[in-house]
Amino acid sequence: MKSVPSNENRFVIAFAVIVSVFLAACSDNEGGLAKVESGKTEQGESTSDVHSLEDGSTYQGQLQNGDKNGQGIYIWPNGDRYDGEWKNGLMSGQGTFEDKQGHVYSGQWQKGVFHGRGIYRWPSGSRYEGGFVNGRKEGVGTYEWADGRVYRGEFKNDLKHGSGTYTWPDGRKYMGEFANDLRTGRGKMLYP
Repeated sequence: MKSVPSNENRFVIAFAVIVSVFLAACSDNEGGLAKVESGKTEQGESTSDVHSLEDGSTYQGQLQNGDKNGQGIYIWPNGDRYDGEWKNGLMSGQGTFEDKQGHVYSGQWQKGVFHGRGIYRWPSGSRYEGGFVNGRKEGVGTYEWADGRVYRGEFKNDLKHGSGTYTWPDGRKYMGEFANDLRTGRGKMLYP
């Protein structure tokens, strides 16, 4: 049986791609910020100031050689916001991204995508805490749905994969193996 990614999984993947593409588009061909107005900035110098960009976004934080480097806050024209660490113009290190729909990711970033430990919250109330690799759930984590279902276990390529425990709101539990987001049958069901 083929697994179909949930709408929430599809959103995380699309979200990571959109953020990466948008950040690349926000830099000029040299990788620096396209400034409309700002405080003192000089090539080769590390500065920290507020920069209003041509597209209506703003960046407040550290720059080095015209790139976002160090701590900074980037606010897109639509109200989406990232507050955290930057490296060579990309979100890298620890940071929090919030979009206007209410999706929030707080955790580690690498080259503009979720990478490392983090917490992702959906507007629905669902939540994932665990590992990410290249913007996808990977390794050990806990996914809690807004309706009370919980999965604690291993993920691979954004899907439940490996050993885990799936608990329903009524107390039923499946403890065992998962492959491509599905129970494999190698496990046991527990009833309250």
